[in-house]
Amino acid sequence: MHRLFPDAIPYDKHLPEYSDRSLILGADLALVCVPTDETRSGEADISIVVEVVKWLDAELICIKSTIPPGTTNALRQLTGKRIVFSPEYEGETPWQKGLTDPLVWPFIFVGGDVDDANAVLEHFQARLGPNLTYLAADATTVEVAKYMENAWLALQVTFAGEFYEIARAVGADYGTARELWALDPRMSKWNTLAFPNNRGFGGKCLPKDLAAIIAAAKLAGYEPRLLEEMVATNKRFRDGA
Repeated sequence: MHRLFPDAIPYDKHLPEYSDRSLILGADLALVCVPTDETRSGEADISIVVEVVKWLDAELICIKSTIPPGTTNALRQLTGKRIVFSPEYEGETPWQKGLTDPLVWPFIFVGGDVDDANAVLEHFQARLGPNLTYLAADATTVEVAKYMENAWLALQVTFAGEFYEIARAVGADYGTARELWALDPRMSKWNTLAFPNNRGFGGKCLPKDLAAIIAAAKLAGYEPRLLEEMVATNKRFRDGA
């Protein structure tokens, strides 16, 4: 984010050189990038987001952390502040670095009150120019979209892992099968490499975000069985079974 907004003043209470809270009070726009780790129940721990939003004094607050559907609206009601959500992208694979560069990312979407969302988009537009796709939507829809993206990435990895096992079981070569399959223009090679010694998906985002959206769906009364099966299959891969 600092590459995108080089004049921004960073704050991090854990880093002495950036721990002066007074420097960021009264900002035109505050970007909140804090952890939302998995709790024992699988839900996202949004306590740090809530803590920061409560004390932040800014004209507009834009949450970048991945948060469960309904969180932005709940925080607006709780604090009375102008809060929106715009997801962050931090890939963990070495061949996708270009996609995580905010200066070349092809779109920006912001969820929240339409006037607030458009006001935040203007900050991005002033920095990134006219050629990107800019979209404002309600906050819950954007929150779901972010989880949908990460769930899809996890599904691709799980699908590849399953067919790797099928190919091995029947005596086929997965790498060749993958190349033949990818010739169909409807297919995509993204996340379909299978590594025998590093199976399934891991990292900081996909496991905890799958757990969080599963928990959110159950809380809303829906049983997301496909996502649950993905998690179970991934555990089997990661455990080497």
